[in-house]
Amino acid sequence: MQPKLLKIAFLSFLVLSLFSCKKDKDDEIPANEITDAQGINIKLNWSLTDGSSALAGADIDFYVYKGVGTAKEFIPVVEADNSTAFEDENFLNALADGDYTLEIDYFEILKNGKFNLVFKAMGSDRAYSLNDNSFTTANHEQFFDFAKISKTGTKYTFTKL
Repeated sequence: MQPKLLKIAFLSFLVLSLFSCKKDKDDEIPANEITDAQGINIKLNWSLTDGSSALAGADIDFYVYKGVGTAKEFIPVVEADNSTAFEDENFLNALADGDYTLEIDYFEILKNGKFNLVFKAMGSDRAYSLNDNSFTTANHEQFFDFAKISKTGTKYTFTKL
């Protein structure tokens, strides 16, 4: 092969290699991260193992507190406690940057089941879910820290605790 053709072949290979390795922007974003200028919506729903009415057999609430662990404040910044429907509240971008704790409150558990927690961008379709979390009647009137929400500017990162 002539040196000029060899050089052209090598450069063509190099250019093709560089473009084929380029990732989409969405591929670089972790699944548990959402960026949204408006904030996020948090939805909590559940079902019962026996298939009966979820709202008649359980009442689960969630609260979001500033801080995590021993730094967790005792006044919630977001409250979702509705006894007649599934829980659905917004976590607005106006809240301060930092770490937050999402607490699950098993207010009334009459039957066993599973709950799903969905974090969704308010300005787009991007969402992150923590699904199939079991609960039993033994959880009645118990609460626990379930997830950490880290907010930096308009970026939210979710971690199950």
